[in-house]
Amino acid sequence: MKRSNRRPLLVALILTAGTVGTQCMRQDEVECEEAAAHLAGCCQNFDLRKLDCHYTSACGETFPDLSPSESECILDKSCSQLAAQDICKRVQDRGTATSGYASGTATGSSSAAASQGVCE
Repeated sequence: MKRSNRRPLLVALILTAGTVGTQCMRQDEVECEEAAAHLAGCCQNFDLRKLDCHYTSACGETFPDLSPSESECILDKSCSQLAAQDICKRVQDRGTATSGYASGTATGSSSAAASQGVCE
């Protein structure tokens, strides 16, 4: 009889652990990741480690390195357009210069790459 009393508790514990361990991505993170994958496929020697697409709200907000509009713009470009407009280099430079965007502008740096959009 004791065994049947533990089963609902065990099931609840498993379901709670599974829910806590699952984290949903924000839309701006997904768009940044998709743009990063497109850049990696198009741009020779593109270093994904220099681009951070994560949002965090612990100890202050940190946004993805690419804004949603920049991600969309990058995804709309062909590989030849990305190369011709030097977008690959500008994204790489931004990835090392900032900690993300906020309200459409980059935060964390005063460099020219950070203060202007990477995709026009």
